[in-house]
Amino acid sequence: MRLNWAIGIALLATACGGPTLAPGNPGASAPSRSYSADARGWKRSEIISRSADVLAEAAGDGATVARFAAFAAGPDPDPAGTRAMARRALDLLAARKSALAAGTRGTLEDIAAGRVTPARAPAPAPIAFPRDEGAHWGALTEWWYLNGHLSGASERFGFEFTLFRVGPLLYFAHVALTDETGKRFHYVREWYTPGRTASSDKDLDVRYGPHRIQALAPAAYAMTGVAGKDAGFDLRLSSRKQPMLINGDGNIDMPEGKDSRYYSLTRLDAAGTVRVGGRQLAVTGLAWLDHQWGPFYVSGFKERWDWFSVQLDDGTDYNLFAFRAADGTPRQRHVNRLDAAGAFRGGGRLELGRDTWWQSPRTGLRFTTGWTLGLPDAGERLAVEAVLQDQEVARLLAFPLDPLPQYWEGRMRAVRTRADGSRGTGVAYCETFGF
Repeated sequence: MRLNWAIGIALLATACGGPTLAPGNPGASAPSRSYSADARGWKRSEIISRSADVLAEAAGDGATVARFAAFAAGPDPDPAGTRAMARRALDLLAARKSALAAGTRGTLEDIAAGRVTPARAPAPAPIAFPRDEGAHWGALTEWWYLNGHLSGASERFGFEFTLFRVGPLLYFAHVALTDETGKRFHYVREWYTPGRTASSDKDLDVRYGPHRIQALAPAAYAMTGVAGKDAGFDLRLSSRKQPMLINGDGNIDMPEGKDSRYYSLTRLDAAGTVRVGGRQLAVTGLAWLDHQWGPFYVSGFKERWDWFSVQLDDGTDYNLFAFRAADGTPRQRHVNRLDAAGAFRGGGRLELGRDTWWQSPRTGLRFTTGWTLGLPDAGERLAVEAVLQDQEVARLLAFPLDPLPQYWEGRMRAVRTRADGSRGTGVAYCETFGF
């Protein structure tokens, strides 16, 4: 019997959560799971199909239909795709002989027939705060991402927290906790129905299930992340610096779409608690926030990237990333730097040296876990090294139930060497895709 995608993935994601993995014994707590190096990602047609499944399943939920209709009537970057979602949802509902309120059916029929036309997209405006910290419903893709480095007593931790939206109806959360002292990595990859999410378009307040990031005041935030049954964190964050606008103005063209907007909060003081191993520990540390949105789908996964946040002890912060084709051919590279005083410097010269490799015993993928990053414009070299080799965020369900890519996202140590031989230290996070 075919398991309905929307119901099945919601139940499976809730039931499965994420594994707690110990080095040398990968997947010990989840022996029934089958991992693979499957590199497939969603194509646009699959995004449309899955969105239609969700829409049909939630057609009796007025809030979900209203959200979809608002997307269709807004500055929709892909109106053909939105019409296709509505047509497929109506076909599914007809096949199931599902009763629909007349208003709901009329709304979907109007969208499917093209009687709802997208609004004219507003002229591009500079990123403004706090407005652009919130949701951008007209974007095809949007995510909020945080990482951090925490310590309490003699224990050290890292965390990753990402809330994704793809189109108007698909919502995903990836949350991880690296227990550096205990040498364990906890994570979840979860899908949420629209009704289990809430996002403000006025300021930062985004919630997917138990995961939430919200602004409390200008440059002050609270966040909660759950990385499994036995891992999570509650933190208060305070930004020391003004936002870093990527490329100097916040505009970046993605490989598959133009005019993405992207900024980082590069130095957030963090304080709160970490829950791990049945204990709750008071922690403090340093965090980072990225927010990106735009008229693009992360689909087909033909382009990969290697991304780094680097926070040096002297107050210098780097956002570094390099796109690459599936076969490893280099694409665009981006260097973004804020010095201790907040002065920005950008560029495109970034040299990647892959020094240390780790092969996942679950997926067979090979990841770089030790790097030398050359910054010729600054006359600097960064050596970044993982604090724990196994920080792989592998799929917990087979594609397409879990359609987002598999990747390595981990806490690292950083050492900077300048041309005169002087050295400095810091911390880093890396997101990279395997070979």
